[in-house]
Amino acid sequence: ATDPADRMARICALGALQNLSNVGLQETMWEDEQARSALLEAGGLEGAPDRRARDCALGAIRNLASKIQNKKSMWQEEFGVRSIVVSAARLSEPEDREARECAMAALWNLASEPEIARLIQKDADGARAAIE
Repeated sequence: ATDPADRMARICALGALQNLSNVGLQETMWEDEQARSALLEAGGLEGAPDRRARDCALGAIRNLASKIQNKKSMWQEEFGVRSIVVSAARLSEPEDREARECAMAALWNLASEPEIARLIQKDADGARAAIE
């Protein structure tokens, strides 16, 4: 979305999804293909104009990663969550602090599943490097 009005509409929609992801709908939201697709697309956005949209998407992904039923499918990379979260966790610019914090929290949530924690430890160039 290059039009400022479209960007604002995207931010509002993603903010709504982020809010909804924190009220007990985590499993339902993750299973919804349209919601998942919107979050993953926005979670991978780059550049200053899309920073707020990306932050909302990563905040929602963080919340969705807290639900035990979502963890394995999120980590398995079928949908691209792992690469999006690891990339965001590696951001280093001060302006990317919120994205980085949401990504780190998502990794933390995913790592509460022992099997995923072991996989993170083995992922020396990816998730483990992002959190070290």
